[in-house]
Amino acid sequence: MRRSLTLCWLVLRAGCVFDPSGIAVTPDRGRPDAAGDLPAQRELGPPDQRPGDGEPTDLPRTDGPAPCAGLTCPLGCNTAANRCNRVKPTGHEVATYHDQVTGTVNASGGDVVINTDSGEITIGGTPVRSAGGQGAVVNGIYWNVLAPGNGYPEVSVFGMAFLGLAPGRALTVVGSRALSIYVTGDVTIAGTMTAAAKGPGPGPGGAAGGPNNSAAGAACLGGEGEGGGQSGVSNNEIEAGGGGGGHGAAGGKGGDCSNSYYSAAGGAGGKLVGGTTLWPLLGGCGGGAGGGPDGWSPSGNGGYGGGGGGAIQIAAGGTIAISGVITVPGAGGEGGHYGAGGGGGGAGGAVLLEADAVVLSGKVAANGGGGGSGGGSKSVESTPNGEDGKPGAQAAAGGTTITAYAGPGGAGGAGASPIGAPGAPEANAGGGGGAAGQVRINAGSISVSGVVSPSPLTGKPGTW
Repeated sequence: MRRSLTLCWLVLRAGCVFDPSGIAVTPDRGRPDAAGDLPAQRELGPPDQRPGDGEPTDLPRTDGPAPCAGLTCPLGCNTAANRCNRVKPTGHEVATYHDQVTGTVNASGGDVVINTDSGEITIGGTPVRSAGGQGAVVNGIYWNVLAPGNGYPEVSVFGMAFLGLAPGRALTVVGSRALSIYVTGDVTIAGTMTAAAKGPGPGPGGAAGGPNNSAAGAACLGGEGEGGGQSGVSNNEIEAGGGGGGHGAAGGKGGDCSNSYYSAAGGAGGKLVGGTTLWPLLGGCGGGAGGGPDGWSPSGNGGYGGGGGGAIQIAAGGTIAISGVITVPGAGGEGGHYGAGGGGGGAGGAVLLEADAVVLSGKVAANGGGGGSGGGSKSVESTPNGEDGKPGAQAAAGGTTITAYAGPGGAGGAGASPIGAPGAPEANAGGGGGAAGQVRINAGSISVSGVVSPSPLTGKPGTW
């Protein structure tokens, strides 16, 4: 032993460098050494060549795999739950029922009807979720009703595992409430999904048009103010047009009217309403009725204002693929009867899509209805209505004139022209067109090769 110490002392005195590369060092298996190092081989090269060796500049050591190891997470990792982030729909929580929903709506063998008032879903007339059971899961499908308050309409919420609509099949939303669907998996819309207004009646979540004779559209509050179209004025034998409903833009003004003796003002178009997040979920506002009754004809009634289109929210944990159509059109205003004014068109509704990914090769439309034609003669029973909002980027036409002294209705808002067009002035004027509604897409990735009308707002979805 004394010889070995002497040899080492001589080597050091000679300035030689000891090469330890051939000596194996065994890890200490979790026991810190006297210098306080964490378990690992001692680093022999420059600092930070080996993490976890206890040097001050090393990152903290973790035991076990990192959260979400081996997973591909488009929306990021939820480190607390050790899983990928899930889409959180704007406006409500889904955690309480997410793991309970196992039911599917797969419309390959029949058309679908979703009733937002009763909670019933049918395929080909057969219930896949029976009515009732608010706040509960029935046949694997959840249903509840949310009340946003502040004058906004209620929202009917459904939760399911899959939603599919085959080519040639229809999914029709009925009831008074807007529709929100949360799907834990994927959504495939290859058929046609609608939440449409009809006549003066609104789509689900929308507001009604004025029923007749100088009635304004129903109250439709939110955003900047009143969105319902105002009625046209009646003055003896001349009647003005009703204003178009507002939503994503302003509705068209109803046509003014005058002759040698009298004049009357057209109804104001409804204002822009609702926020850019599309929550609370708000459908379109209704148009105002045309002026009436006509002073020369007791049957000369002003045309009704078209109802506002409905509102749909679809949120999916996977992909929303749309090769078919989703449409929430406003209804056209009615033409005037026996010389009265035409009704304003209803505004388009709202569509909110939220998912990991949205692939849209079909059509999504929230277009306004056209204004009705004025009735130019007390001998003509009725004149043409405005068209309902179309399921593309084309504007709905206003009602055309068929007699003298009648003004045509204004076109509905659509595509790059979301504002409703004004009704034409005449002795008996046309109604203004309803404004386009709103479309918003929140997704980790968005691919649009189809048609979206009006142009969509975009963003990232919330997560949980």
